[in-house]
Amino acid sequence: MKKLVAMGIAVLVLALVAAPAMAIRPSCGGGGCGDRGDDLTIWNRAKVTNNVVTQANSGFNNVAGAMLVSGRIKTGDAGASGYVYNDVNYNYAGCDCIDGDVEIHNKARVTNNVVTQANSGFNSVGGLLTCGKIKTGAAGAGSAVYSFVNTNIIGGVAP
Repeated sequence: MKKLVAMGIAVLVLALVAAPAMAIRPSCGGGGCGDRGDDLTIWNRAKVTNNVVTQANSGFNNVAGAMLVSGRIKTGDAGASGYVYNDVNYNYAGCDCIDGDVEIHNKARVTNNVVTQANSGFNSVGGLLTCGKIKTGAAGAGSAVYSFVNTNIIGGVAP
């Protein structure tokens, strides 16, 4: 019996977490909705693929050569940032009240492939040298991905 109750709770929690749409149906308050017979049906289908590559490199640095007396390379910082924002299947039906059926069908597939890289260069010192020096700056990279999918707001004020 305990396993059956635990399984039922797990299925309920999974259904709440994995539900692909959020729908809010407002109440009409003390005045009532009247007999308008308003029905609302929304159908959405979307497929979004983002392929984003962001790179920064301070150079292909090299100090080399036979019998080089002096060599010096100084580079600055290398920074790369990637930003992806998806707002897919967003629906707002603003009204005081809907006195009828609300039917919402949302289906979405969002794929975000994001690569963000930064490096201070392909640094090397080689060969027969007397002096060689490479000084590079800092390398930093960051990405942000925001995906808002299958959001439905029925009634109220638009955000």
